Amino acid sequence: MEREDWAAKGLNSFEEPETPPATEEAPLPPGARAIAAPVPGSIWKILAEPGAQVKRGDVVMILESMKMEVRVEASTAGRLTSLTARPGQIIRAGQRLGIITTES
Repeated sequence: MEREDWAAKGLNSFEEPETPPATEEAPLPPGARAIAAPVPGSIWKILAEPGAQVKRGDVVMILESMKMEVRVEASTAGRLTSLTARPGQIIRAGQRLGIITTES
């Protein structure tokens, strides 16, 4: 009986949405370092805005992955020149989330 109800409501099968292919990321200019996602998940909170000065180890954003908060830290000191992620966005491991330009 329950299976017939599911079928009548169109809930008797599940198709996973197609994952879009990874996009090509433009090469970084000299003196720039990427901020990469350490794990797949979603962007929960952005703590630094473009233009901010960051030190190595500063937390730039927080991801949610498997019900855990994962800190994304600046890998170098410099100016956060861009963010390519926004809160709620689903991301893959290694995806570029932003760019830090070093002051050399």
